[in-house]
Amino acid sequence: MLYGPGIFKINCMNIQNIASLTETLQSLGFEKGLEYKLLRRICFQPSSFYIQQRIIKGKDIMNFSLFFERYNNEDYTCMHYDAVLRKEINITATSVHGALVKDLEKMMQEIDWSVDFEQEVRTAHRIEDKENWSREEKIERIVTMLLNMASDEEGAYTADCLRFKYWCDTAVQDMINNIGILKSRYEISQRFYLFNNGSCISAEEAYRFLNNRWMEKSLQVKKKQVDNKENESSSSVIGRAVTDKNLLQKKRGSKARKLKVQ
Repeated sequence: MLYGPGIFKINCMNIQNIASLTETLQSLGFEKGLEYKLLRRICFQPSSFYIQQRIIKGKDIMNFSLFFERYNNEDYTCMHYDAVLRKEINITATSVHGALVKDLEKMMQEIDWSVDFEQEVRTAHRIEDKENWSREEKIERIVTMLLNMASDEEGAYTADCLRFKYWCDTAVQDMINNIGILKSRYEISQRFYLFNNGSCISAEEAYRFLNNRWMEKSLQVKKKQVDNKENESSSSVIGRAVTDKNLLQKKRGSKARKLKVQ
C-alpha cells in the first residue's frame, strides 16, 4: 500500500529550542556542552526526560537532576532541578583489625570507579596476560580488605563509609551497604523550580543554600546531643538525691525503732 503525502507528520529537530535551553542552563552555572546531552534525548521525542549534572565544590559534591518536559508537541522546557549536596566524608578510624585505613583509602583513590566494568570493552582479550586484569586484581584485594574490616560493628561502619565515599554514583553503587542511612547522614537536597522566563536560583546559589541548611542541621544535632547529656546528668543527680534521701529515712527509722525499744 502506498501512502500519499501528508499522511505522516515529520517533526524536524528544533535546534533553536536546544540552543535556548543550553543558554538558559549555562546562565545558571551549569556546564558547557549540554547541547549534545539534550540532542541525544530529544531525538527520541519523549514527553519528559532528565539530565544529570555534577559540580565539585572543594571536597563537597553537588549532584543535579534537571527535569525537562513538553506539552502538545511544543518546545521542551526545563521545569525544575533537584540539587543534592554531599558533604565531605571524613573517615576518622585509623586502624581496623590491623589494617591501616589510610592505606586502604589510598588504594581506593587509585581506581577509576566511574568506569562501567560490565560495559567497558577492552582492546586486548588474552586473559593469560596479567596486564589485562591488573585493575581487577587491585579491586579484589580492596574488596577482601573491606570484608575483613567488617567483622565487627565499628569496622563494618568504616567499610560502609569507604564504599559510600568512592562507589556512590557509580555502576557499583548497589554494592554499598546501608546506603539510605549514609545518604541521610552525609547528604541534603532541595528542588528548585524555573519560572516561565527561565529565571531560577543558580547552581552556585543552590550550593550556598544547601550548605547553610547543612550547617543548621549540624547545629541542631549538636544541640540535641548537649541536651541529652544534660538530661542524663540531671537524671543521675536526681537519682543520687533520691537514693540519699531513702538512706537518710532508713537511718532515721532505725534510730526511732531503737529508742522505742529502750
